[in-house]
Amino acid sequence: MTRTHSSDDLTDDDRRRIRLRRLLNRRLLLVMGLCIAMVAVGGWLAYEPHVAPATVEDSEPTGTWTEEPTLSHGAEVQRANPVFPVGETLHNEGLYYTQVSPDLNGTYAYAYDAPNGEVDVEVDVFLVLQSVDDDGNAYWTERESLQSDSVEGLQPGEDFDVAFDVNVSDIEPRIESIERGLGASPGTTETIVIVETTVTGTVNDEGVSNRHTGAYDLEVSDSTYTVETDTEDVAERTFTETVEVEEEYGPLRSYGPLALVVFGLVGTATLGYGRYAGVLTVTDDERRLLEAASQREEFDDWISVGRVTEADLEGPRIEVADLEGLVDVAIDSDRRVIEDRETGAYYVVEGDVYHVYEPVDPTLGGDSLESVTSSTAADDDLERESRAVPSNDAGEVVEAGVLVGDDSSHSDDAGDRPFFERGDSEDSTRGEVTFGEQSAAVDEKTAEASDGDGRPEDSQLSSDDADSSAEAVDTTDGEAEETG
Repeated sequence: MTRTHSSDDLTDDDRRRIRLRRLLNRRLLLVMGLCIAMVAVGGWLAYEPHVAPATVEDSEPTGTWTEEPTLSHGAEVQRANPVFPVGETLHNEGLYYTQVSPDLNGTYAYAYDAPNGEVDVEVDVFLVLQSVDDDGNAYWTERESLQSDSVEGLQPGEDFDVAFDVNVSDIEPRIESIERGLGASPGTTETIVIVETTVTGTVNDEGVSNRHTGAYDLEVSDSTYTVETDTEDVAERTFTETVEVEEEYGPLRSYGPLALVVFGLVGTATLGYGRYAGVLTVTDDERRLLEAASQREEFDDWISVGRVTEADLEGPRIEVADLEGLVDVAIDSDRRVIEDRETGAYYVVEGDVYHVYEPVDPTLGGDSLESVTSSTAADDDLERESRAVPSNDAGEVVEAGVLVGDDSSHSDDAGDRPFFERGDSEDSTRGEVTFGEQSAAVDEKTAEASDGDGRPEDSQLSSDDADSSAEAVDTTDGEAEETG
């Protein structure tokens, strides 16, 4: 007995595929509905970015307003010296000599850049002398106005210049005079020329205003001075206008809905074809194998693979309906289930008794291999029993062990059943053997006649011998009947 199919023949991929096909087949309408819903949702989501993009408000620059103040300085050479000619003006030097050029000339120029506009500019220049601590807090301050000027309707690109002069040689005596008057000289003294600028007007058809400060920082010593310039709060403004533009979509928003549509259409077509072609249908064979595989995995801890010989199966046999029941027997008897992969059966041997579970073989229509073998043997016995057996009368025939005919002489004393009710009765067996022997004799004589010349008298002789054999059979049957 050789096993042809087993759950062990299924790989993990096979089981997953069968389970997937079974799930899709059972939930086909639901899955197809989901695919169609994906197509609908994907189409709805794809409509906006590809057909009718949404519009959003955005700001676009229309121009900028940038203030461009310039702080410059210089000093004229007023006294003879070995280096600089008298009357020459030194511009933006890093260091000036107080004895040669005692007066500092400063020029503040205001301008702005814009697409269009008109502004009014007011400039005030002050000389500030003060003493401060390390944190910049003033102990005392003296403020002197050097220049003040203004202009109206200044256009973009035009310059408004304000010039001023500072006698640097007079700064040190003034600071000493203040400290003498205060009776102390705390902190650090500073000399600064501050330029305050106020701007109002219209630029790019919008009102603007700003106030910023420029500074000339003078570091004065006994014979030299230096100048550093700086500006604060200079305006730089961008003008914008609100416009509506098409919204820009990212890759996910643009191509994700299209992927949903394609996936949904492909899924619907694939499922439809699979149902039409029967690809999704799980056959009974696959279902049995899958169930057997699942059950085998469930009880794997109780099963060992081995070989059960015929000698191990000589005792009483108990068939168990399923593997779960056989595992229960193994647990109760403290035995292990032996899987014989050659026969495909599972055994639990307990002393002289063995329990067996034989999985069905899908190729045999759901029957176990041994049951099919037993059924085949029974069919052969039935076929032998059904061979025709002659009766004692020419008008009666024993067929399949039952007397057929209307002669009541072959009934028993009660007259309600024939002598040969079953083909395996003693009388039927005796009659069948006698007829077989006589038939063999007739066949032998017929064969001898066929080996001759085939003359009519030989054929007649064979026929007469056959009749004699038939009479002998009738006589034997009659004697058997009387004996009975």
